[in-house]
Amino acid sequence: MRTAIFGYKIWEGHPVKEPKEAEYVNWSFLQYKEGRSYLSIATSLEQMDIIYEPGHHWNKNMVKRLLQDIRYTGTDGYPIIVSIELYNEVNDLIISKTAGYQRPPKHIAILKPLTFCATCGNKLIRRIGGGNREAWICKDKSCPGINCIIRDSQLLSGVCKAMNHVIPTALHTPSVPPEPSFAVRRMTNEIKRLLSEQTQDADSIIKLIFECAAAKYAECSDGSQERAYIKITSLLKQAGPLKAFDAELFKNVVRKVYVSGSGTVTLELLDGRMIQEGGCGE
Repeated sequence: MRTAIFGYKIWEGHPVKEPKEAEYVNWSFLQYKEGRSYLSIATSLEQMDIIYEPGHHWNKNMVKRLLQDIRYTGTDGYPIIVSIELYNEVNDLIISKTAGYQRPPKHIAILKPLTFCATCGNKLIRRIGGGNREAWICKDKSCPGINCIIRDSQLLSGVCKAMNHVIPTALHTPSVPPEPSFAVRRMTNEIKRLLSEQTQDADSIIKLIFECAAAKYAECSDGSQERAYIKITSLLKQAGPLKAFDAELFKNVVRKVYVSGSGTVTLELLDGRMIQEGGCGE
């Protein structure tokens, strides 16, 4: 009897990759992406003598469950076998074959690869639930922000509000000092938190301080942020207050979108600035 899902085995109480099985997990995702059916993939696995469990034969339902299991992307303590990009492609394809499915609008497709959880930094996944209602949720089930569910309309509204806050600032200073990235700010906050604790792990703190310093050094300006600021300023000067999402302006101004556990939207601009929908980012 299996003690772990196909692709893994349990080693010292923790799931680790089973190399041969992991290879066929990824293969199954790629085969479905290329147009093969659940049954066709199951038949091939049987013909290649890939054993799921002694006495159990592959069938289309097993393949479907495999393709929809998000643990393969590295959640719940499982090592990554399938990239989140491939997982999303395959599961969007599965959904697209469901009766009544409507392909997401173009502006939603633009946001999908750029929208992240502000709590843990993982990508947000867009899913369609009951009543055909969409929801953006963190892919990491252990994330404290997992209970935050944001709709398309809320996300678009937050993006527009943040961009409208940026537009007036384009009329002011011609350059800005580089701002630390989301990753650097998160490490800095973690260092402050660890230093405030009564019981401190000096080795862990020192290691994190060096990692943060290395990240800051890697972000030292080579002039690209200043050039990005000038480009953004020029574009925003031509834009008025946004009443709706402007896909072209968004692509030329925004690097990433972060959504907090409370649903607040923060934009990371191409010049490094962090702008919340209610004002400047933290």
